[in-house]
Parts: sequence; C-alpha cells; structure tokens
Amino acid sequence: MNTIEIFAPRFHDMKVLIAPYHVKTGMNRIVFTKTWRDKVLLMDGANIKSYPMEWNGTIGCHAVPVDAFDKEENNKQLVLVT
Repeated sequence: MNTIEIFAPRFHDMKVLIAPYHVKTGMNRIVFTKTWRDKVLLMDGANIKSYPMEWNGTIGCHAVPVDAFDKEENNKQLVLVT
C-alpha cells in the first residue's frame, strides 16, 4: 500500500490536492499530518487519477473531494472484562 503524507485538505472546498507523481497503482493511503479529523483516507490509484487536475501554485495536482475517499477503520481489538 502506498502512503502519501499531506499537510491538510484544502478547507474552502474540502478537496485533497495530490501530486501525480505520488499516486501509485493499487491502493493509496492518504495520511494528514496537521488536521483534526479523518486522519487516514484510502482510494485506488486509478480513481485518484480520474479526478481533474488543479494548480496548487507550484504544480498541477489531482483535486479529490474528501467525501470520495474511504475511511480507514481503526484496528481496535475487543477487550473482554471479566
């Protein structure tokens, strides 16, 4: 699984800007380093590449809405108290 670290989503339209060279085939895991919610999101690389390119001020990036991603489930184990 490819992991991509991103500072935070773009808040005025809640899109994640992903540089094309970071996207790999198969599942891509987006990890936000400076946001308070939805810290880890998942999406297939082909789906990310299907979203339009937008300029981030330096390079063109795929602009993917936050709602389009799958959320990664926490690996919590059931603890039985007796």
